[in-house]
Parts: sequence; C-alpha cells; structure tokens
Amino acid sequence: MALNAAVIGLGVGRGHIAAYREAGAAVAAICDVNAELLEQVGEEEGVRRRYTDYRALADLDCIDVVSICTPDHLHADPAVAMLSSGKHVLVEKPLSTTFEDIERIVQTSRRTGRMVSHGCQIRFDETFQELKRQVEARAFGPLFYAEADYISNHLDLFREGWRGGLGSRYNAAAGGSIHPVDVIQWIVDSPAAEVAAYGNGISAGMHGLEVTDCVVGIIRFENGCVAKTFTTMGSARPGFRNVQIYGTRKTFLTSQAPPARLVADLQNRRWTPLEVADDGGDSRRKLIEDLLKAIENDTEPQVNLEQSVRTAAICVALFESVRSGKPVAVPRF
Repeated sequence: MALNAAVIGLGVGRGHIAAYREAGAAVAAICDVNAELLEQVGEEEGVRRRYTDYRALADLDCIDVVSICTPDHLHADPAVAMLSSGKHVLVEKPLSTTFEDIERIVQTSRRTGRMVSHGCQIRFDETFQELKRQVEARAFGPLFYAEADYISNHLDLFREGWRGGLGSRYNAAAGGSIHPVDVIQWIVDSPAAEVAAYGNGISAGMHGLEVTDCVVGIIRFENGCVAKTFTTMGSARPGFRNVQIYGTRKTFLTSQAPPARLVADLQNRRWTPLEVADDGGDSRRKLIEDLLKAIENDTEPQVNLEQSVRTAAICVALFESVRSGKPVAVPRF
C-alpha cells in the first residue's frame, strides 16, 4: 500500500508533491497560509484536502509523512507538531536556524520515535555517492581538508518575500552553502567541533539591502580534519557549488564545468575524470525514495536525524560566529 504524504508550504513544496508521486507515494493533503495559492495548487495537482493552518494536518490519521517547506526560520513549530501527532517528517533545508529549535526537533523525534529527514539531497548525486564509497574503502587515505562553497547571485530573493523581511537576521550559510556542507560532513564522517566565521553585506548593500550575503568560515571536525566554507549570494560570476576533498592519497574536486575530477595518486598527479553511471534521476526524488523505504522497512534513512542535525548545527554555528566575531562550539544533540 502506498504511503500518504502531505506538504506544508507550496513554494519549493510543489517540487515535493511531484517527487512524492514519482517515488510511489500519494499526496493526500497540502497546506499554505496563502489561500489563493493553496486553491490554485490544489486544483492543478488534484489534491482535495487543503488547509491554511498546518495544525489541522495533525488530526489526519491517514498521513504517514509530511514535508515541511515553510520559510527557513519557520520549520520547527510544524515539524514538532507533525512528529507529536505520529507523523514522520522531511524538513526542507535548513532543519532549523537556531540551536534551540534543533533541540526541540531532536527531543520530539526521540520521544515519539518518528523519523526526521532533511532536504539536503545533493549527496544523492551519483558523483558524491561514488566519492563516499571510495573514501569508505580508504582509497583516499585519511582526510585532512575539505571545501564546501555556494557561489551565486540571488540578491533578487531579498527584494520581496520572506527573506527580505528577515534582513540582517537571514542566515545565508543555512540558505546556501548548507548543501555542499552536508556533502563534506557526510564524507568526512565526523561531528564538527567548532567553527570560526566572518561575513559582510557589501554586495547586498550596493543594492540597498541589509543582509549578510557573504560568509566565510573554517570548520574543525572532531577527527582533526579541517574545512573551509564560502557562501556568496551577490557574486558577479556564474553560480557554482564547490566540493573538494583532500586525502593523503587522493584528492577530489568539482570543476566549474562537468565532469567532476579526481587526482589518481601520489605518483600520477594528473586530473582524471571520476567515472560514474548517469542515471538521470532527480536528487530530491532519490531523497524521498530513501525516506519512504526507511518508513516502510523501519530502517534509518541515509539523511537521518543525526545527519540532519550535524549539517544544520554547522550552519547555525557559522552565523552565530559571524554575529559574535568569535569561534563557536558546535553542540552535540
């Protein structure tokens, strides 16, 4: 029997509707505070149950899993409500924007036994899956350095909508570099111990916007590996997600045009393509397929609670460090 899903937030949430259906689930309910958008999407997607208040979903016993696709800073309350009503949740990135809200989600998940997954789907790209396999097989040797950068120009997002309303409270690391940060923390396979970060709003300020759109941080992992992360949402260049992994035997980097590349070994220091099968699959669909399989089999999804928390906590700590001007310890939850 197909699992029943619901989606809260119909911006990016429309992509979740399509992905659930492609993964074999039924979308039984949708929710958005914008009543006009709610009716439009409901009609176009053929979803009968429509709600403007997410709390109404808590009373629906037919729902197995809920995607939380509200604005970044509004993830915790609906996540806690859905978990408390016995539903599994997929929270769009970031899991939350404060340590306090991460703690609330963690404690509710543990109390209820319901699963939490996180919208960091690019790790399902076959290139990163192969990279993870090679690192686990010790082909890279011990890892000592990594990079995770999100380079873009999305200042238009701040001219209207909820991001503009947050202004200087908007966490660009949580909204941008969280995807490559998720990849490197998963591959490094160690909790982060501490971050130190600086930022500015020079690009945004040139457009009359008050937002820290540039963040540069250093991450120290508990296993000794260190990493750099850079987010810019106001660059004058094509967008690019950079992931680099440095081991004692091999190095991986994403080139600015496909394919990604590997250095073969210490003796043959030439860049060679990383050969992977291109299945053409959508990474969000793969994320949802993985979660649905875990629910059906009562196993852990790849992006489980622990993985979700590790990634989200790094991004919260980065912004806390920018605001305080001091290193910030990354808490364990």
